[in-house]
Amino acid sequence: MWEVALRGLTYDGCVLHSVINHGLCVVMTVALAWKTPSSGRRHAGWLVCLLLVSALQVMLWWFGAMGVSLVWCALCGYGLTQFRGTRGAARVGLVVALLLAVAGLVFYAMTFPAITTVAHACAVLVGVVIGKVWNGLEGAVSGARTARSRKHAKDDIG
Repeated sequence: MWEVALRGLTYDGCVLHSVINHGLCVVMTVALAWKTPSSGRRHAGWLVCLLLVSALQVMLWWFGAMGVSLVWCALCGYGLTQFRGTRGAARVGLVVALLLAVAGLVFYAMTFPAITTVAHACAVLVGVVIGKVWNGLEGAVSGARTARSRKHAKDDIG
């Protein structure tokens, strides 16, 4: 069991791919976790995305997959869905992280078999779906709060 995890985490001992992929995981995580006072609870979705795709990535190690690229690719997709709601320095951080992720995607598209590019694209799509679902849930909760606030305000006036 530990051998599978070690192989998965270290790209079977390849330092270059370990540094690139773990670096991209850190960069994407920091960019998405970067909170601004106005961002509030909306940023909790990045953690849901991180946990879901990390669990999926670990499961895939048992089927021969290696690495953590699913994680940073999904975080990249999630980040794309959060761009509009990000302001100031947090937006700059997200742009830098997304550009680095694109550079990683291009690097692997040019140096690895096409199936890797397909897997990366699917992971980005998974992140987009998680982001859209999270945004929809946040919108529904926010809308319900707004409706309740209006009702209470009307009751207080009337």
